[in-house]
Amino acid sequence: MDNSLSNKSRDDDFANYFRQFYEQLRMESERGSAIVGAAFIEEALEKMLKALLIASAEKAEKDDELFKSSYSPLGSFSAKIDVAYRTGLISPKVWKSLHIIRDLRNDFAHLSLQIDCETQSVRDRIRNLFNLNKELFETLWQILQDNFKNLIVDNKSMHGIENVVKNLGWKSTYEVLISIIAGTLLVEKNRTPKIVSHHRD
Repeated sequence: MDNSLSNKSRDDDFANYFRQFYEQLRMESERGSAIVGAAFIEEALEKMLKALLIASAEKAEKDDELFKSSYSPLGSFSAKIDVAYRTGLISPKVWKSLHIIRDLRNDFAHLSLQIDCETQSVRDRIRNLFNLNKELFETLWQILQDNFKNLIVDNKSMHGIENVVKNLGWKSTYEVLISIIAGTLLVEKNRTPKIVSHHRD
């Protein structure tokens, strides 16, 4: 296969996934973005894991007993993150990133906490998330600008967290990061080889 076509196809897939996630998140409240964004990531991880694993012998994939409840082995967000890392689907940086996203979701899910994206602890988590994904962000930013023109901001300097936050604000910075990570996971899901069973009936 022509590598340029392959790269173009991946870029197009990523841009489509990004649009789907970002356009939904930007309509959410800050609390909604944290919770819905984590749900996007968890769903992408589940799809990656299902692409890797042999299908259930007894149940349809949608009822897969490994995932169907919080008491299942892969029913929690944390378990999905850790197993995706331990099976080689995600890197150590992505593993750390996804746990930050999970922690942010948990922070915002506690209704008793008076927090928003300007809260120092939230800003620190977003800053850490950006730093872990700085190279990915800067690599993919041009793809986003080429595909969406002024969907986000005009093509200004977007190097470093201070410039990104200055242009986007903390909420939108987080939404862009979530959308980039979720989109990247789904692109990788399409390239995940399934485990081959060597057992015969």
